[in-house]
Amino acid sequence: MNQFVEELERRDFPRVRRRFPCSLLIGGHCFSATVRDLSASGFFVETGVKLRRGIGVIVTVSAPDGARFLLETHVPRNPALVRRHPNVSQSGVGLQVENPPECYLRWVEKFAS
Repeated sequence: MNQFVEELERRDFPRVRRRFPCSLLIGGHCFSATVRDLSASGFFVETGVKLRRGIGVIVTVSAPDGARFLLETHVPRNPALVRRHPNVSQSGVGLQVENPPECYLRWVEKFAS
């Protein structure tokens, strides 16, 4: 990342680009989604499910390296109405991980290095 972009980065934790499937459990219903990027504090998922700020989401992650996590998350801010990008077929939402377990933090750190 060039120095100018690094200075503009306001996130507490760096994001790592990774794509893999996940499941979202919302109000007793299960939905398929795709993780696009992740960090120690959360991740961005592609999904057609409409979510609003504050809603709780249980996420099951089965990563390509065999790691599996069940994480309590929530939607920290109102998602954009529609995100259009040539490489993204669906809209998405950021999810904040609540009290990430130590094994999850180590796993994310492994991808970041």
